[in-house]
Amino acid sequence: MLRYRDFPLVAAALIAAYFAVLTWPGLSMHFAPDDMQNMYTYWQAGPWAVARANVLFATPFYRPLAGLFYLPLFRLFRFNPLPYRMVMFVLLWVNVWLLYSLARRVTGSREAGAFAVLFGCFHAATASVYYSGAMIYEVLCFGFLCGTLLFYVRARSSGRALGWTQAAV
Repeated sequence: MLRYRDFPLVAAALIAAYFAVLTWPGLSMHFAPDDMQNMYTYWQAGPWAVARANVLFATPFYRPLAGLFYLPLFRLFRFNPLPYRMVMFVLLWVNVWLLYSLARRVTGSREAGAFAVLFGCFHAATASVYYSGAMIYEVLCFGFLCGTLLFYVRARSSGRALGWTQAAV
């Protein structure tokens, strides 16, 4: 018999199952033409240039963070799209968790977190994220944006000013 305290777990399981069922076909997608261009761009530049571009902020390098996605996967799996899609789906699951955590932290409500995840994951505009590997830029951007905002909200919820280490992060 379900108790009231079990409902958040049941809701999380149902949302996860719903997410998995609706996005499952995305794992079988092939590379988009943009994927080929992106892989070539990072492969041509090489790992040291990609690493340097990720550390330096003011460079003309084209979206260097995705190079940390494409280069290791290309080195290990070449042109097999499944590992790329699997890593992207892991990042999507992390983003779902970050969205839930942020909504819960801001509202103080698990239910609001669950609704944020439902609306955020299943909006019609997000469909391309599940079916195109070239959308890795958006996935990474959302993860860092949401993660940074969550970090800031947690730090500020204590009522104190940010310390040096928190500000550096």
